[in-house]
Amino acid sequence: MRMAKKLFFGNYKGGVGKTTSVFQIATWMATKGRRVLLLDLDPQCSLSSLCTKNQIHNYTYNSVLNYAIELYCRFINNNVNDFDLYTMNIQNQQKYIKNIIRNLKNNLDYIPSSFKFKNARLNDLASKMSKNVFSICIIPLLIRDLELEQYDYILFDCPPTSNTLIHSVFMASDYYIIPTIGDNISGHGVPDYITEIENVYVKYAMNDEIGGLMLTSLFGEKPLFIGVFETIYKDRRGTGNINLIKDLDLAIDKLNIPSLLSDAKYGKFRYNKQNSTIETKHIFQNYTRHLVDIVQNTEITVGNHPEYEEITDQIITITS
Repeated sequence: MRMAKKLFFGNYKGGVGKTTSVFQIATWMATKGRRVLLLDLDPQCSLSSLCTKNQIHNYTYNSVLNYAIELYCRFINNNVNDFDLYTMNIQNQQKYIKNIIRNLKNNLDYIPSSFKFKNARLNDLASKMSKNVFSICIIPLLIRDLELEQYDYILFDCPPTSNTLIHSVFMASDYYIIPTIGDNISGHGVPDYITEIENVYVKYAMNDEIGGLMLTSLFGEKPLFIGVFETIYKDRRGTGNINLIKDLDLAIDKLNIPSLLSDAKYGKFRYNKQNSTIETKHIFQNYTRHLVDIVQNTEITVGNHPEYEEITDQIITITS
């Protein structure tokens, strides 16, 4: 049975080009023959607006991710006990939610979210999920019921926040990657974000109603940290900016959370003495420049931009 590779994109800092990066990487993966599914977890619904060309307001209540999450919330609250959860003996809801998957282009599908329904935005639903710890299983159930393992890649665009819905997405993922801008404000929050997101798994393992065994049966192993890549890059002047990258890498290294990028076989993907004046373990040397036409390609033509091809190839290599 094919198992989709699930990638979580997140950062506590907004405005770092995350949604554009998720979209561009997905389109390049699709162009290279991978079947890809995009999920928009951000209450602002920016990714959904891109995919629908700002027509998300025309989508009916039962054709968006919000509907599926609320349906599972209500079902779990009324029907699911811990034994059912442990054994995954939970009724399949596919017939109710099958219309939420939309096709964008060849090899690329998406599940949109919406902000037009009162008290049913994604942050509202996350608050409802927090009242029942068993709601943490919603994303695994969604993946199971919609048979999403048929895809090669599932990419989650996550907001700059931490809540029960995002915890469910994170633990259902196989990998996580952090886009950031190479400046003081954006970079300083990255180590904290890694620490916070890594502690999610511990939080639920230590919850007596869940525990480590149930967590493993629901989600499998903890997601692996791929690394950090720089977006909205501007020309570096002097040594200040490059030293920020070096300092960020050192701060990440002190967390003692290994990245897949730090493996010796991916040395050419990182900053090294052959391509730079610094060396890194956890930060890609490849970056996306601050180009106006990236936005044009993404928002107007809904196409892929050459700036993202190399980082896409590297992510595919690391996750293969």
